[in-house]
Amino acid sequence: MIGDEGVRPLTLLQLIDDVERLGLGYRFDKDITVALNRIIAMDESNVGAEKNIHVTALKFRLLRQHDYDISQDIFQSYKDHYDDFNVLEELKSFAMIQLEDIKGHIDKSLVEKINHALELPLHHRMCRLEARWYIDVYSKNKEANQSLLELAVLDFNMVQSTLQSDLKTVARNIHITLNIHSIGLASELNFIRNRLIECFFGTVGKIYELRFSNCRIGLTQIIALITTIDDVYDVYGSLDELQLFTDAVKRWDANAVKSFSYYMKLCFLALYNTVNEMAYDTLKDKGINVIPILSKAWADLCQAFLLEAEWNYRKHTPTLEDYLENAWRSVSGNDELQRGETANSILCCMHQNGLSEKLAREHISNLITEAWKKLNKGRVDDSPFSKHYLETAMNLARISQFTYQYGDGHGAPDRRS
Repeated sequence: MIGDEGVRPLTLLQLIDDVERLGLGYRFDKDITVALNRIIAMDESNVGAEKNIHVTALKFRLLRQHDYDISQDIFQSYKDHYDDFNVLEELKSFAMIQLEDIKGHIDKSLVEKINHALELPLHHRMCRLEARWYIDVYSKNKEANQSLLELAVLDFNMVQSTLQSDLKTVARNIHITLNIHSIGLASELNFIRNRLIECFFGTVGKIYELRFSNCRIGLTQIIALITTIDDVYDVYGSLDELQLFTDAVKRWDANAVKSFSYYMKLCFLALYNTVNEMAYDTLKDKGINVIPILSKAWADLCQAFLLEAEWNYRKHTPTLEDYLENAWRSVSGNDELQRGETANSILCCMHQNGLSEKLAREHISNLITEAWKKLNKGRVDDSPFSKHYLETAMNLARISQFTYQYGDGHGAPDRRS
């Protein structure tokens, strides 16, 4: 039906929106692109154009989601009717106020949708969680396309089955990063967090398509290793040990472990062997030596961990700017603060500006909003990267938003996040 050239623009837009929110967008990528190009052509020729704010807003969102550089000027024609806004931010505020006002006078099912929309913008939500939520919502719609609903349920279950299989593969892996009990690290270093499920969940938030099983398994391994190394820097290593560890990672030199303690040797060799194994697989499959790139990334990460450890040892609270400059490589949650760390963005903002926690949170929230705008702009600018690569990068922001929305979903998964 997406390919039906005779369908009305509004019907087509609503169908595309339903398909994507049901989690089926990746199966109809080419059809959706053709349909959106057809809608743009209709606008240019003024054929089949429908002029109301619902059509305009839906079209604007879908085109922006698909990286079309559509101008917000398309809302100018509504200014006479809605003088309260002249830019997107004012339109957003206007819409939120109106939605809050009508919540007490409408059907409960619609209130559920409104609360969902007000909690977090659709563009910021994890794709698979949104699909699961929207399948339930769509099934209650009397005008729902039953064939589309059945396909969505079937696809969701197929993806779930694949993800469960991937998780079993990860759980069976005896490598230190995936089964730390196998070599005794968990019993000897009892501070190390076993976060296999959380690590895998984070991977699914970035890449969920069926064909990327190997990527999910490998990436889960890396995230688990990051968690382990982070714990070493946060809790176990002395400052001198951590400096030596960081220097060894920078040199990518296994001989450097001679002076390490037994457990620091285990941690370094786990990192060293894991990265080299992945580099070997890449060289074998793609003919590319990625060790220089991967080792540099790990060196940068460990240097960021080291700086946080130095702040902690000195009981130093950095400026917000210094914290953020370091934190784009290494981010701490509330759970880590409870283990003794001295800095996160909220505390740095409070300390630097003399703000209450509430005002500091509002400031950080505004910074996050501005960061999302930069991400959105980056998608419509010319980029050497593929559309899928950019979408995966956006998914990293989405899983981070979900994990830390109300707390630390990785460090303290038993609490609300």
